[in-house]
Amino acid sequence: MSIKRIVKDTALGVVKGAIMVAVFVYIVPYIIRVVVGLPTEIPSPITYIVFLALFMGIGIAERYVIYPIKLPIRFLNMMLGIAILFSILGSGYVVQAIPLGSISITVEIDFSILLYTITVGLVLISIVLLPRDED
Repeated sequence: MSIKRIVKDTALGVVKGAIMVAVFVYIVPYIIRVVVGLPTEIPSPITYIVFLALFMGIGIAERYVIYPIKLPIRFLNMMLGIAILFSILGSGYVVQAIPLGSISITVEIDFSILLYTITVGLVLISIVLLPRDED
């Protein structure tokens, strides 16, 4: 394996890890928070660094292993993303008190179906992408 190939594979792994963090830690929670209007937990900066390191490590490892071993690594990548979504979005059950003058209305929203739909979609995407081999 040449130095050029090693640098290329490492860079691609780092970029893939950064993209995964952007999708799972920033974009999907932002869409759920802004578009859907549901609250999300904002992770601490150290949590972002840990997620970034995990995704980059998995991305780099995926570039260097042979094909049959890539399958569980790709699946692990998606499962880690799903775990991050569940940790950021909580259990999918929101209770919010809305003050209206002298009274307060309590609104309960169960958006766990949305979380499960995202989970199923991501699992299906990872299964569809599993047979693909870049080499």
